[in-house]
Amino acid sequence: MGTKNRGPASSGFRAGQPVIIPGLGTDLPELQKARALWQLNRFDDALRVFEEAVRKHPQNLVALVDGSRALGARFEIHRAEAMLDRLVKIGAQRPDILHLAGQSYRMIFRPGKAMEWFQRVLARTKEIPDG
Repeated sequence: MGTKNRGPASSGFRAGQPVIIPGLGTDLPELQKARALWQLNRFDDALRVFEEAVRKHPQNLVALVDGSRALGARFEIHRAEAMLDRLVKIGAQRPDILHLAGQSYRMIFRPGKAMEWFQRVLARTKEIPDG
């Protein structure tokens, strides 16, 4: 990961700027706060807020993605996987969500699970989402 502290999604994650992933729903004030804390290197506080957002909004896919990636970045792998398990349960019929889960598993150091989800996407569609 290097010395630079990148945000959980590692894809344009910046304090004060909502990360909106098309088709996943709305961003939340809690997530914006967590991202701001992350940028200040207040990782424990950020993780607490990410997890609080998931507890308050258990169906919010943006919260599940960002929360899982933040936990993974801090090597809280089992907690990250629990969020991703919830993500794939909610999005089981959506190849774009399954692809996002694969990307997230890769980012949290679970390449085997990442490949499993990428293969499931390919079994459903040849149009691989780029999320």
